[in-house]
Amino acid sequence: MTGQMSAREKTMAALVAALLFSFVTLLLAKKFTSYHRELRQQLAEKSSLHEGMTKLIAERDLWVQRDAWLTSKQPKLENPTRAGNDLLEEIKPLAQSHNVLLENPNIASPVPHPPHYLSVSVNLESKSGWPELVDFFEELQAPDKFVVFESANLTLAGDKKQVIGKFRIARWFAVP
Repeated sequence: MTGQMSAREKTMAALVAALLFSFVTLLLAKKFTSYHRELRQQLAEKSSLHEGMTKLIAERDLWVQRDAWLTSKQPKLENPTRAGNDLLEEIKPLAQSHNVLLENPNIASPVPHPPHYLSVSVNLESKSGWPELVDFFEELQAPDKFVVFESANLTLAGDKKQVIGKFRIARWFAVP
């Protein structure tokens, strides 16, 4: 077939073949580059995961101790209807001892967070000075009390010495 082509046609066919070869090579190079990039990313993710797991295995005894502490100390929810009131009754004297005025308490229903914990919360507003509020926070959130501030919104009052807060304070109970 090439014997019947003129020199000009042969040159044109070689040029088309060279362009086609270059185009296919470019497409393959792009595909291999994208695969290579994806594989490097997967390798980095797997290496990071492996490093994290290796660290957890190395610290296994620490985590076993923490789990044992958590299992022994975290309260169990015995009476779901009473738990919110109990939390509020615990918060009130602490607030009074730190000169924090509590207003508009509202007890929310228990919310499950399987498999980790069950949350019983109280929504309330407060008025106090900064130092009193910080001391109140510190005493309320002792590690063995399992009391957390799930949300907090603080604003300064007119004289900028008073702080008005809206809080969602919760106790986390062990899941039965």
